[in-house]
Amino acid sequence: MVLASRPRRSIVSIAVLTLALAGLTVAASAPVSATVTSEFVSTTTTYLGDDLTTLGGGQSLLVPATGSAGPANPYPAQMGLGVPLLGPEIVDVDLTILNLTSTAPGDLNLLLVSPTGQQALVMSDIGAGNDVSNVTFTFSDEAVISLGDATIVNGAVYAPQNQGGDGEVFPAPAPALDGNSALSVFDGQPVGGYWQLYVVDDQTDDVHTIGGWSLKFVLATTPYPNTIEVSGLPAVSDVNVRLDGFDSDRPDDAHFLLVGPHGQQAYLMGDAGGSVEDTEVSLTFDDEAAGVLPDSTRISSGTYRPFLYGDPDFFPAPAPAVSASTSLSVFDGIDPDGQWKLFGVDDQAGELVRLDGWALELSWEDTVSPTGTVVVNGDAARTRSRDVTVDLTGADPEGTGVASVRLSNDGVTFSPYQAFAGSLPWTLAAGDGSKRVYAQFKDAAGNESTLVIDSIVLDTTGPRAGKLSPGRSATGVAATVKVRIKATEALRQGSVSATTVFLKRKGATVKVPARVSYQAAERTILLVPRGPLRRHTTYVVTVRAVRDSVGNRWDEKPSRAGAQALTWSFTTG
Repeated sequence: MVLASRPRRSIVSIAVLTLALAGLTVAASAPVSATVTSEFVSTTTTYLGDDLTTLGGGQSLLVPATGSAGPANPYPAQMGLGVPLLGPEIVDVDLTILNLTSTAPGDLNLLLVSPTGQQALVMSDIGAGNDVSNVTFTFSDEAVISLGDATIVNGAVYAPQNQGGDGEVFPAPAPALDGNSALSVFDGQPVGGYWQLYVVDDQTDDVHTIGGWSLKFVLATTPYPNTIEVSGLPAVSDVNVRLDGFDSDRPDDAHFLLVGPHGQQAYLMGDAGGSVEDTEVSLTFDDEAAGVLPDSTRISSGTYRPFLYGDPDFFPAPAPAVSASTSLSVFDGIDPDGQWKLFGVDDQAGELVRLDGWALELSWEDTVSPTGTVVVNGDAARTRSRDVTVDLTGADPEGTGVASVRLSNDGVTFSPYQAFAGSLPWTLAAGDGSKRVYAQFKDAAGNESTLVIDSIVLDTTGPRAGKLSPGRSATGVAATVKVRIKATEALRQGSVSATTVFLKRKGATVKVPARVSYQAAERTILLVPRGPLRRHTTYVVTVRAVRDSVGNRWDEKPSRAGAQALTWSFTTG
């Protein structure tokens, strides 16, 4: 889900960002109260349970004539159900053979194969050589009669039976037999797809015709219930429900019940829409809607008050005992966290009801202020540039989510609120010294956080000499002198070298060989000539391109343009 605007509402993300807190709190902002709506969605398709009988396309099966044996024509006979392969699950299935005429039913073998490959050899070597004409009979696991060698009775119901053992053969494309005869092998499987009936005559001295076949399914509501998990919200002030992709040839058969995480329930719809087909309809149920679903005319997509025509239907377990209450206000004020359940039933046989998904729209009052942190330049102590990067974290675990942030250099004058981001550019106030950056966060409901602060030292001035030894223009200096330059601030160790700090005789172009080092604890540069200096000679010390810890170049005269090198002289005795 994404953040979107509605009049006086915000649709917000289910997930929120929770991060560690840091920084100094200096001021608080009073929380506001705003109504926000969080949407939780299930995209799982629901099929309502039903009793469904389907014919095999009126197919007649012609079994080889007298003097031949083998498969029927067509082979296999098949029917396709107009629901997806992953459609409703089977609770029970019965197979009916229509208008069988045969001089020896015991020679017929019938194998039923489902779209997912399960099989049941429902008839093999039963019915003996007892002539029958235009008899219709059914195979059902619930039957109490097995046919055996008896004569098939028109309208009778028999248990599937294989008296032929493992010796029966069905030519390709039939699958290899697995020995099963029970129709219960199909229980729990999806009903959608192509069902196949393979019929074989295993003798050459008889005649058979089958006028057609049908399957009767008892289907489960799948899933039952369809659930949505809610977490991270305070008490709700209003609940709306949306049914997506409602599809039914007879909407009057469909009943839906919403049950909250603490057992409260609301009957959303029942016995509405008559027998007028609906396809891909989106229905929102809202106590504040202007009207209810029509009783017997076409249902159109829209927003309606929950309503039940007539008495409540029976919802099997695990649904609770059902009341006739249709008010969604029963959920107002509850803690919404937990599992919400949508139960659906189809109270008439013959038509499938499908729902592509459903959604909860939970409204609640957000009075919780967000929190956050601000860190300047990765928590560096100093910087030589006013242009810095501000790293931000924000958290609003019980609110609508951090939406925006604003920054300030003094905690009084702020930049405009802008969309929250984890990193933003910022310009520090002018002038060297310690600088503060203030941040304030706002959530989607308008609640503002307290101010948080981070600080950094702005240093735009290069280092210079604080104390020199020997001093400027000193005379009588020992020939074994060690030159020391104490800097006004810490220096970058790698910038101090014989290239940037050196000694020359006055007027000479060649440097005096010397060792140059930096003593960080004393902020002191040490230059030690490798041999005694000449007596009564003037020497010049130069320091240039040495940098401080943030990279500013040595600048002995900041009032002048550009970085000015340090030079001074002394004379040996």
